[in-house]
Amino acid sequence: MNLGKLTSIFYEADEPSVKPPVTLQGKPAVPIVNSTPNLPTASAPGSTIVGVVSDEFNKHFDEILDASKVPGIGYGQFMKQLAVLDGLKGQPGITESQRFEMALKSIQASGISITKVDILNTAGKFAQILIDDDIKLTKLVEQRKSEEITTRQQTIESLNGQILEKQAQIQKLNEEIQGHKTDITTKQNEIQQQSSLIDQRQQNYKATWAAYNNHLQQDIQNISSYLPDTTPAG
Repeated sequence: MNLGKLTSIFYEADEPSVKPPVTLQGKPAVPIVNSTPNLPTASAPGSTIVGVVSDEFNKHFDEILDASKVPGIGYGQFMKQLAVLDGLKGQPGITESQRFEMALKSIQASGISITKVDILNTAGKFAQILIDDDIKLTKLVEQRKSEEITTRQQTIESLNGQILEKQAQIQKLNEEIQGHKTDITTKQNEIQQQSSLIDQRQQNYKATWAAYNNHLQQDIQNISSYLPDTTPAG
C-alpha cells in the first residue's frame, strides 16, 4: 500500500462528492468492510461527525486492493460472476443461496479450480489490507492533528500567556499613572499654597513699605515745616 498516495488523498482540501459505492472488476468496496468484524464505525470515537461514503475513498480502496496482487483465484472472480447473475435477483424460485451456488459452479465449469475456502481466503486477505490501511490512516490523522491542531493550540496558549503578561503590565502602568496623577494633584496644591504665600508676603511687603515710606515722608514734611530755613551758628 502506498502511504504517500493515502496522504495526498487525506490532505485534499476539496469536499468529496457523495455517491453510491463504485466497483472495480466486480468488487464492491463497501461490502468487504462490512463483512469484516471489529472494523471502525463511520464516526470516530467521541466525535459527533458522521462519515459519508465518497468517490475518492472508494477509488482509493479499489486501487490498493488492485495493487495488492493477492495470489490465487477467489473473491474477485467470484464477485464478477455473481454480478453477471444480478438479473436473477428476485426471480421466482431463485434464492440468494442458489444464485451464489450458480456463480461458483459457473466458474468451476470453465475449468477454474475454485472453492468456498478459496473465496473466503482471498476476501479475508482483502479485508486485512483494508484494516492495515485504516491503521495507517489513523496514524496519519494523529500526525495531521499534531501539525494542524497541536501547533495552533500551542500558539493559543502562548498568546494567552502574553495576554496575561500584558494585563499585568497594564495594571502596573495604571498604578503608575494613578501615582503620577496623585503627585500632580499634590504639586498643584503646593503651587497654590506657595503662590498664596508669595502673594501674601508681597502684599505684606507693600503694606509695610507704604507705612514705612509714609512715616518717612511725614518726618521729612515735619522737618521741613517745623525747622527754619537757616539756623544760627553756635
